[in-house]
Amino acid sequence: MTVLIIFSVILLIILGVLFIPVVVDLEYSDDFKIKVSFLKITLFRSGKEPKQKKKQRPSQKAKAKKSKSSILNDAKKYFSDIKEKKGFVGAVKEIMALVSEIFFHLKKLFKVINICKVKLDVTVGTPDAALTATSYGAVCNAVYPVTAFLDSVAHIGFKEINVKADFEGQKCDFGFKGTVKMQIFYILICTFRIYIIIKNFINGENKNER
Repeated sequence: MTVLIIFSVILLIILGVLFIPVVVDLEYSDDFKIKVSFLKITLFRSGKEPKQKKKQRPSQKAKAKKSKSSILNDAKKYFSDIKEKKGFVGAVKEIMALVSEIFFHLKKLFKVINICKVKLDVTVGTPDAALTATSYGAVCNAVYPVTAFLDSVAHIGFKEINVKADFEGQKCDFGFKGTVKMQIFYILICTFRIYIIIKNFINGENKNER
């Protein structure tokens, strides 16, 4: 009987933890950053090394480096590769196509996901004004249908989408920030499903290039 009570208490604690609502901050500029927090306490943060790091033996360093292989590392490598192969406009199209795929497969989960903020900044600039104009049009065609689809399936607290052509600065830039509030249970579900979607998307693109 005592064992059953202890097991029940542990099970209740685990279930309670799984359904704690946490805040997830997503950011992309030159790198992907993710922060998961609860009541302003950071539970997880990517892309940040601890201030003090003990010296490791070569074998330990190799294991630590290998353990960091994750969905973020795969995505960073993939996006840097397509930017080199297809240029900035091609990379934006690829990113938005992947985001559209993710939104489509997760649309039923948006009922339990509170999207607090979405901010997207895209700047298109080239040395040639005509090329800048056509590239700007291509980026708009890639971005706005995806944001419109998100509007149709989810409630967004704050949304700011800025796509602009830079005829003077001749610089291309892509930045994204988003904040969502959801329970840990659904974070685990979304993480697993997004991982599968990205893997399938990347594998499909690699097959098309062959």
